[in-house]
Amino acid sequence: MADQPLGTTRRWSAEPLFPDLFPDQAPQVVEITKPAPHVKLPVAGEDLRDAGMATVWENTPENWRTVAMTLLMQLAQVNEEITTDDLWAVLPPLPSGCHPNVIGTLWMEAVRHHLIERTERMVISTRENAHARRVPVYRSLVWRHG
Repeated sequence: MADQPLGTTRRWSAEPLFPDLFPDQAPQVVEITKPAPHVKLPVAGEDLRDAGMATVWENTPENWRTVAMTLLMQLAQVNEEITTDDLWAVLPPLPSGCHPNVIGTLWMEAVRHHLIERTERMVISTRENAHARRVPVYRSLVWRHG
């Protein structure tokens, strides 16, 4: 396919792999169309992630999002490093019908607004429903020393 011009279709015929075992099997015909340069290719993983996060964010009530972001800001001001476990410990329950992935969106917003930044460190989550998975440690960029 590398040498196939953009916007063209090529056909290949492949003989059966085991003609002795399957004598009646016809050759397989494979047709590959290489998209034209103006055709948008499938969405990348990051685009799908961002679209999902935006949907989860929009489907969470604004007042809950405001409270959650305020709590995250307060945690970042009094702790040099924080994890999602720290936030889950102080968050009010998620509203009915809201997806827990809203926490990831909340953290991405905090990174985008330069409240926190991800470190290279990971720790094992202490939340029971996290099943001992590793979570990233974030450094506060708004920490008030002392």
